[in-house]
Amino acid sequence: MLGCLAVFAACNTDVDSNPVVGSECYPVPQTFVLNTPAYSTQDIDLQKSKTLNLTWSQPNYGFPTTPVYSVEMSGTGNFTTLYTEDEDGNVIGKPDYVLLDETVKGKVTGEFTSSEIDKTLEKLMGWKEATDIPESQKLFFRIKSALVGADGKEYGVVRSNIVELKVLPYYEALKAADPDFWYMVGGCIGDGSWSNNADGKGVSIAPLFAVDGEKYDAKTGDGLFEYVSWFPAGGSFKILEFVGNWDYGICADGAYRNGGDDPGDIKVADAGYYTITLNTASHEFSMKAYEGTPKVYESICLAGTFNDWGDQPMSAFNTYDGAENHIWTANFTAGDGCKLKFKMAGSWDDNWGSTSFPYGTGKNGGADIEVEPGDYIIYFNDITGQYNFIKK
Repeated sequence: MLGCLAVFAACNTDVDSNPVVGSECYPVPQTFVLNTPAYSTQDIDLQKSKTLNLTWSQPNYGFPTTPVYSVEMSGTGNFTTLYTEDEDGNVIGKPDYVLLDETVKGKVTGEFTSSEIDKTLEKLMGWKEATDIPESQKLFFRIKSALVGADGKEYGVVRSNIVELKVLPYYEALKAADPDFWYMVGGCIGDGSWSNNADGKGVSIAPLFAVDGEKYDAKTGDGLFEYVSWFPAGGSFKILEFVGNWDYGICADGAYRNGGDDPGDIKVADAGYYTITLNTASHEFSMKAYEGTPKVYESICLAGTFNDWGDQPMSAFNTYDGAENHIWTANFTAGDGCKLKFKMAGSWDDNWGSTSFPYGTGKNGGADIEVEPGDYIIYFNDITGQYNFIKK
């Protein structure tokens, strides 16, 4: 009887202080349930569907927590060797399963992009040409649950049961990942409303810009980004890793928030022009005074094949009280053969173009930007000539 009481007291102490997953009181769960989707008996056309929806139960860690869930996928049903690449992009060994890049935090349901599943399947199976793609393919899925510590390491990793689905794959030319853009938000950003959601794109939040000549990680899109603009004295902002999530990003004093308590906002001491740089791989942040006196434009326009090279005004992004704007946005739909440039209103004296798409740095008098068909939010910086075409 006394032994039982001693164990009970020890577990209570653990709860009151700091629950440790994997301890005697909080053993790592053995498994949890990935539900079999109602569509599991159907052939899933990856080219015609947008997402693959999965639901699961939350593992019982024994205390309230917020796991990060990811999807592991196999074409054979074996989960023995994880797909990995060396520094040159060569596949290591003979992998039989792969981890999707898309993750879900806290929720027990996820929508996983069909095109990403298709491209990931191509890599896993080693399909190089369109003729390699089978008419149909069995796919085996399981969910990995992990608790992520302040050090970024995973703890309490547990995996669900395996669910089998059948997909109709298609050929996609594989390419390196585009830069993974982080977003600015704050009282001196956009309309100053701190609205951190998808509807805030182009209104209250805007992405950092890729740096001309910088190389970005082919798998993650991480690398060096910057944002050059005017900031008011006393202005405050954050840089978000994920739109809609406050738990990850750059906060006060350039500290990286990896979940946990909010360190506060980045504060601007003196009004002026600043260059913000961020390495999204190492989380190194700097904010330095910009040297030079940028030209202030009353309007920046889009001109191209879609409007016979006339002026279509863009919207000023920074509209908070007292703002001096140098970032411009537009909602834009590009058809086949679309070419465009950025220009000052009423004149071609200042115009910017480049051969790069969907991001780049336009040069005055540069080439026409060839835009792939699609719906975009466009961001343009008239100080640097940097631009982003972000797909809606």
